[in-house]
Amino acid sequence: MGWTAVFVAGTDYEADLVCLRLRDNDIPAVVLNQRDHMWNLTIGYLAKVRVLVPDDKAEFATALLAEHPVEGLDRGNGMEEPPLEISDDT
Repeated sequence: MGWTAVFVAGTDYEADLVCLRLRDNDIPAVVLNQRDHMWNLTIGYLAKVRVLVPDDKAEFATALLAEHPVEGLDRGNGMEEPPLEISDDT
């Protein structure tokens, strides 16, 4: 089973809010934080915080976030780049 990013945020708390919304709806979700906290980068690939769900839940999670966005996050789904897929095969 692999994981797919369904939301990309610029801050930890935004990703945490989305993660909690998904978990409240019985969708397993985790936050993948690759931000450089030492230098606090705000641009580039490593400045993003992603919310991941299992591949088989990605479509449902995306639809849920589109229908019921998290209050205060008016940026759509935050996906500014192609979805990141992570496989357990590595």
